Order: sequence, then structure tokens, then C-alpha cells
Amino acid sequence: MVGTIIAAISYALLAWEAVGVVGQFAITLVASSIVSKAFAPNIDGASSGSVANSINPGNPQQQAPASDNKLPIVYGTGWVGGIVTDLSISSNNQEMYYVLSLSECTGVSDTITFGDVFFGGKKCIFNPTDQYKVTGLLDQSTGLTDTTIVGCLSIYLYRNGSFAPANLSESAISVMQDPNLVYKWDSTKLMTNCAFAIIKISYNQNANLTGLQQTKFQLTNSRTSPGQCFLDYMTSTTYGAAIPSSGIDAASLTALDAYSNQLMTYTPYGGGSATQARFKFDGVIDTNQTIMNNLQLMASCCDCLLRYNEITGLWGVIVQQPTYTVAMDLDDSNIVSSIQVTPIDIASSYNIAEVKFVDGTQQDSFITSTFNLAVINPFLLYPNEPVNKQVISLPLVNNSVRAQYLANRFLEGGREDLQIKCKVNYVGLQLEAGDIVTLTNVNYGWTAKLFRVGQVVEEFNEDGSITTSLSLMEFNPAVYDDLNVTQFTPAPNTGIGSP
Repeated sequence: MVGTIIAAISYALLAWEAVGVVGQFAITLVASSIVSKAFAPNIDGASSGSVANSINPGNPQQQAPASDNKLPIVYGTGWVGGIVTDLSISSNNQEMYYVLSLSECTGVSDTITFGDVFFGGKKCIFNPTDQYKVTGLLDQSTGLTDTTIVGCLSIYLYRNGSFAPANLSESAISVMQDPNLVYKWDSTKLMTNCAFAIIKISYNQNANLTGLQQTKFQLTNSRTSPGQCFLDYMTSTTYGAAIPSSGIDAASLTALDAYSNQLMTYTPYGGGSATQARFKFDGVIDTNQTIMNNLQLMASCCDCLLRYNEITGLWGVIVQQPTYTVAMDLDDSNIVSSIQVTPIDIASSYNIAEVKFVDGTQQDSFITSTFNLAVINPFLLYPNEPVNKQVISLPLVNNSVRAQYLANRFLEGGREDLQIKCKVNYVGLQLEAGDIVTLTNVNYGWTAKLFRVGQVVEEFNEDGSITTSLSLMEFNPAVYDDLNVTQFTPAPNTGIGSP
């Protein structure tokens, strides 16, 4: 994406040089634009049948060794399956050591902590003294604990590299230098900027410990604010976009965090009233996806828009909120072209949202809820409007309240889909994508109608005049009001009798 933008700028510079010779063509330059608006309705991050859907199993999975495996990123709290990256066996063939890489470690000041660990679908119960020793495997469906594995299973956890143990005092190098091992680690095995685990299994057929089983780890990253997560992902040279900090509109990310941290009120399923932060990231970023795809998913999970300004070279976000400032009034005094109007296409506009989000209580397995505009706000439906459903994936949302809140905004925002194109004189050069403008036009019956600027294109005409071509999107601040959301009520298990 960045390469495309740079190529566009280079082309504009070449056109500047050529204009002195030819002098026949106008030069255009996309000054600033919203890069994510076109993807906003399709919040699953990819079309059906794409790579994103084909590799997403719906819950954390352990991956076998491979040379092209990529570590995920955890923001807030998320579950990962781990990637087998190394192993060794004792000389008597009775003890196996598996090294599972779990997650990239983010910013220098971020900390990763561990929660529950599941081995073979059962919750690991750790020794309170030697916390790396597993003393039982709890089957949560029956409440029974398997203690036959005592002395046969140990899990060593490391927060960030080999010298950052989480549940023991030994380094990973010391663990993997057990004298009985055929292959041992040396001092170069640092596992830098990686959260990982070492699973030691003593072969025991009676305890069903004959090899590595599916494991799941709960990780919590101290970085949860959307703006800070954007900053980390955009600037990371390891797993992100590698944009220098000088190329980031830090003020927009700060504004996003300020808005996200505001409290919203909801009704718990037991009644009463409670509050929580409006937006917070809790989940896993799949680094197998393209960078732009992941940025769009992140933007969807906090309902913001991505923006790039080619004049300043800055990437940033646009906070979508009910408060706004009008940047310019557009009318016949500054509009120098016809107004091209693209109205909403009812046949393709979705009115039912099927939201998929992770369930933090079920090891981040995806759960699905359906929201109908006919129930949320039936006044926004058109007569005889066909039923259209949109699947929306929110991988960084792990509670139903936030998922419902976002679904309400998406459904109502989809109604505001009036697209306008027009040209204004040189005063339009001060506008930037994301600005709010008013448009007054007698023919259309608009009096100070609100629009958001989606794209600003500067045009340098051969007669020396400068005009600005604007792409505008209808804006309604009521879409972003905080509506009271009721937490999901857990469904009783009435279909199966108690044994």
C-alpha cells in the first residue's frame, strides 16, 4: 500500500516535469484520503472464500513445525495454540521437551502475563509451590480431575525471551540443558521478543502421555488501548507496517484512545446497570494476513477509519463520534462544478448483521449473534426492502456488550450511504479526509447538510487555476450515540436432563 502511494507521488512529480514541455494535461494529486471506508461494510476483513476465512479455524489451534510459520500478536487478553519450534528427547527415550512459541512481544514497556493453560482439552492444575509442575488435568464438563499425570507433565512459561521466566526461576537455556537430553540448547538460544513455553512430558501410557496434545494458552498483554495498538502495529519492523514514528499522526491515535476509554453504560443480564470502556482490544492478530487487512480489522473493532495524507506523509485514524466541528461550508459560492450524487442501493445494503466475536470464557472460540435493524431501529428501513445479511468478524472483541454496541453502529451507519462528488475552488486545499463539511444546495433541498470528506484531490489545470475535487460521504452524528445495550442472557441447558 505504501509502495503504491509512493509510486503515485513519483508519477505526479514526473508529470510536473513534463508539463513544461507538453503543457496539455492537468496534474492531479490525491492530497488525503480515507483508506478503509470502502471496506467498512465488509467487516469480516476478507471476502468469502479468501485466505482469511480458509485459515481461520474459529478457535486457537496448535501448529506443527514449519519453516513459514508466523507468530501471532496478542493485544489485551487472548488465547493462542502455540507453534512447535524446537524439541529434544532424553537419551533413554522417556522424556520429551517441546518448545512452543506463543506470541510476538510488543513494545518495550509492554508486559505479557499468563492465565489458564489447557492440555488435551483439560485445564492444567499447577503445583502452588513448584508452579511449573502440573498436578492434575481438570475436565470442566464433568468436574473430574485426572491426577495420573503427577510427576509426568511440566510446563515452563516465559514472558519475553529465555531469561524472562513466568512460573519458575530457571532460564529456558538451563531447562533445555538437562544432562539427559540428546540435543541441548546453547547460550545463543535467546528466543528474543517471544513469549513461549517448554512442555516436558515423561512417557506414561497409563496417564495417556505418549506425546504432545493440543494445548491452549491464555496470554494477557498490558497494551489494550486501540490507539496504542495501532501505533505498535504500524511502527513494528518485525510484524507490522514498519512505518517510522515520524510518519504517524500521533494526535489522531491519542484522540482515539481518549474516546475509547470513555465509559459506556449497559444493562447486565441479571438487571441493574454497569459501565465499561467503550473500546478495548482483546484478541489475537493473525500475522499471516496482509498488513492492510489487519489494520482494517483493527479499525472495525473500534469503529474508526484509516487515513493517509500524501502531503504530510502521515498515517492516522479518524475517530467516529457524535461530536464534530464543521471545517467548511460548501455552497454555490465555492462549488465550481456539477454535483454528482450516488444514492444508496437498497438491494445491496445490509439490514441484518451476523456478528462473530471471540468468547473469552470459552478459550476465544468464535460465537455468533445476529442483529436485525427491524428490531434495533425499524424507522430506518425502506418500504419493501429486501433482507440482506452481512457477516461481521470482530477478532479483537471478546464480550457481547461491545459486540452489540458495534453492531448497532454498523447497521445504522450503513443507512448513511449517500455519496457526493464535486469540485470547489482553491479554498478546498485546506480540507483533509475525515473533515466534516456542510453542503447547501437549493436544487437538492439541502440546507447545511452534513458530509464527511472521504478524499481530497488537488487539480492543477493547464490554465494555471487550482481546483479541489472532493468525495463526500453522508454523515449523521446520531449513528454514534451510546445506546443502552443489554448483556446476553446465558441460555439454560434445558434440552438434556441432569445425570
